[in-house]
Amino acid sequence: MHVLIVGGGIGGLTVAVALRQLGFDAHVYEQARVLREVGAGVAISPNAVKVLHQLGLAEPLRTVGVVSHSLDTRDWETGSLLGRVPLADAAVSRWGAPFYHLHRADLHNALRAALGDQHITLGACGVAVEQSDNGVTVRFADGRVASGDLLIGADGIHSMVREYVAGPDQAIWSRQISWRGLAPASVGREIGLEMRHHSFWGPRKQFVCFYVASGQWVNWVGNTQ
Repeated sequence: MHVLIVGGGIGGLTVAVALRQLGFDAHVYEQARVLREVGAGVAISPNAVKVLHQLGLAEPLRTVGVVSHSLDTRDWETGSLLGRVPLADAAVSRWGAPFYHLHRADLHNALRAALGDQHITLGACGVAVEQSDNGVTVRFADGRVASGDLLIGADGIHSMVREYVAGPDQAIWSRQISWRGLAPASVGREIGLEMRHHSFWGPRKQFVCFYVASGQWVNWVGNTQ
């Protein structure tokens, strides 16, 4: 079976790796012309890590991931500890896999290496889907077409595939805004930031930070409503 996957992000690459390991002929079509570093930190809990381990990514994750000591919830004004969930060895004992903090680019690169660039077509912006009794065809903005037995849409918030399946839709603003970024690990060390997942909570506000990229960067996210 030939499977077309539109979208080469975390989801698209993961499903492609899984399908190819099961013997399916899966190919990813990504609209970006170059796969470059995008995004900041991601927290991957043990249930997801188990899946990635099954796909053969145990060593790459161990190389680039950060294993934090705990997930701490703190008061936004005083910094006092409100709750703590042990991670590190405790996560492995309790849930059967580590809890990793990763730079998104590191996870994406590991998945890309596991899949192989020969199974990824770049510069392929899907614009239309045509379905028949014999399969499905995707048309791209540059005039190219790709046909297969099955199509999987992993093309993000403005998904062309989702619109074809479910019809046009309009996003509804959640009234939540997030700012995110990365700071050098030296900044974290200067302020005494421990190797933990820190979550500061206030009225309609949250600030999260943790180390990523083998401890080289501090990922931070601020949320407000």
